[in-house]
Amino acid sequence: MIRKLVVVAMGKAPRGLLEAAGAKASQAFALEPVFGVGLADPTYAYNPQRGQYHAAAILRKLTKVRKDDEIVLGVGTFSLFDPDEETLIVDGDRDARTAVLGSAYVDGGRPERLLDRVAHAAVVGVGKALGLRECHDPRCAMASISHPSNLDKRTGRLCAMCEVNFAKGDKAWAR
Repeated sequence: MIRKLVVVAMGKAPRGLLEAAGAKASQAFALEPVFGVGLADPTYAYNPQRGQYHAAAILRKLTKVRKDDEIVLGVGTFSLFDPDEETLIVDGDRDARTAVLGSAYVDGGRPERLLDRVAHAAVVGVGKALGLRECHDPRCAMASISHPSNLDKRTGRLCAMCEVNFAKGDKAWAR
C-alpha cells in the first residue's frame, strides 16, 4: 500500500520548494512526506531547441529511485514540456507512481506566490501518480492548470467527485 510521498530535489531546487510541495500533496492524499536524496540536474531530458526539460523522460528516471510503497515527486526550478503541450508545470504517471514539478513557469513574475503555487501544483502531480485525472471543477485540487494564476484559486482539497474516484480508484498496484 502506498504510504509515503518521497520528495526529491532535481538539481539545485531550494528546500523551501520541496517543503511546500511535500506538505500540501501529502496532506491532500494522507501520505507521509519524506525528503529523499537529491538528484542531479536532469540534463538527459533537456531539449536545447525548446530550452525545456521533457517531463516523460524525468518521470521514467524517477522510477529508479522509487520503492514499492512510495510515490516519488521530483521538484526542480526548470521548465517542463510534453510534445503535445508547449509548457507544463507538473506531470504524473500512475503506472510509474512518479510525478515531476518544474517551478520556472509558476511564479509568473510574482515570487511571493511561488510557494503556494508550487504546493497546489504538487497536488495535481501526486494525484496523477495516484491514478486521478485532471478535473473540470476549477476549485478542485485536481483542476487543470492552463495558467499559473489558476493555482491561486485552489483550496488544496479534492471535489466530491475526485474524492470518490480517489477512494475507489484503480488501486490494484497498491495492495
